[in-house]
Amino acid sequence: MSAEFWRPLRELTYDDVESLRTAGDREKAILDYKRFAKNFAIDGEALATDFVAFANSGGGRIVFGAVEENERLKEFSGVPAEKLRMVSMSIRNTAHRVQPPVDIDVRDVDLPAGGYIVVVEIVPGQLGPFQFQGKYGQRAGSGNVPMPHTNVVNAVMATSGRKGDGPGNSPFGAFSLAKSPFSSLPTYWCLGVQLRPAYSVARPIYDPLSKSVKSIEEWLHGHGYKPEDVKRRLTALYATHNTGWLLELSQYGWTTAIDSSDPKSDPVQLEAIRLGSERMIRDCAACLDAIEPFFNVFVSLKFWGPANANIGLQWAEGRSRQVTTLPLRFDAPQIGVDRPYRVRDLIAEDAQREVADRFCESLKLFVQP
Repeated sequence: MSAEFWRPLRELTYDDVESLRTAGDREKAILDYKRFAKNFAIDGEALATDFVAFANSGGGRIVFGAVEENERLKEFSGVPAEKLRMVSMSIRNTAHRVQPPVDIDVRDVDLPAGGYIVVVEIVPGQLGPFQFQGKYGQRAGSGNVPMPHTNVVNAVMATSGRKGDGPGNSPFGAFSLAKSPFSSLPTYWCLGVQLRPAYSVARPIYDPLSKSVKSIEEWLHGHGYKPEDVKRRLTALYATHNTGWLLELSQYGWTTAIDSSDPKSDPVQLEAIRLGSERMIRDCAACLDAIEPFFNVFVSLKFWGPANANIGLQWAEGRSRQVTTLPLRFDAPQIGVDRPYRVRDLIAEDAQREVADRFCESLKLFVQP
């Protein structure tokens, strides 16, 4: 898959779109190619159906001006400058024909030989379900299919606040010690990281028989994990860790990593929490990236322990490297990053460090008198 194409839409260049052709990327659930008609008119009904399917399936991108062959991008045939405004307006107007209207972003990319291709992003995280002329649809492979009635019902329930696989239904989602894999170790402290899809309509993405899940298992084996269960959800233990490190990918994309900490190591070094958080974010993002790199996710982190317990938290202050040790109470808050991150962006070390730094700064504020 071309990583360059999935950079933020506002930064997209011709070279990024061209990378789809050189990489041989096929159409898929999150990507569609469309050739312009001879008169550059947009088929509003067909496009509205596409918008419905993408919006009900977590978002994606459509490349207009792409000539395909066997679902692969062969070449580009752009729209001339004098027709570009008409095309863009038609695309935007079509988004408002869907009920409820679909939120889209449009990017015009100029071609070296002249003309423009148009890339449309159906923004993830929208409240649905979406329909056009009374018909609900969703993506399946490289095409659209009718949305099963049960999926429509689940989407309506999710929109009204009843999610099919939220934190309350994930054994690790609430970051509560009673629900953690270390609940039998009441004297242990735990560090947890969770990636939660930013869209409100729950959509199953985990298929234990898919090639992407096989690639996740291979990645986990190569990074010290031992997959324990791959049926309804994937769980894996970090085999070489001395206390226990568990990672879980749920059916609906909630991805969580939790590690326990021996309280005898009091005080805990804030830098160790920072490094552990970065690695957990990396591992969770790597699992999701194999399935849905286009997903936007919220990141939550927490360091917590048994009731009525305190543990020292230590870090260096200033150039003099003075060390501060303050008690961290068991009820330290869950820190949630206030903006979603694209899964593919979280693969980058800078993004992992940014989130971990914000978490550690929040912990310092929490423990300071």
